[in-house]
Amino acid sequence: MYVDDTFFCGPDKILLNKIKTRFIEKWECRDLGDLSEFLQMHIVRHDHKILIDQTDYLIKILQYFRMENARPTPTPLPSGYHLQKHEESVDY
Repeated sequence: MYVDDTFFCGPDKILLNKIKTRFIEKWECRDLGDLSEFLQMHIVRHDHKILIDQTDYLIKILQYFRMENARPTPTPLPSGYHLQKHEESVDY
């Protein structure tokens, strides 16, 4: 939820529709259908995955600060570093 924009997501469509219906009954709002953009994030569903892309927003920011032609700079990570998935449980 962000100010006056809300979206519901989850693996159980029936439950989501019930929650959404109750929400609409309680608050003055409308269903705009499947989400394709939220807070300048482009959202695409593909093969049971949700892909989020902020490329358009990044381009706007680079243009605003006149950095479209800025050169990349190295990061403190070693060259060729690959992230690995953390498999162990996490204590909060």
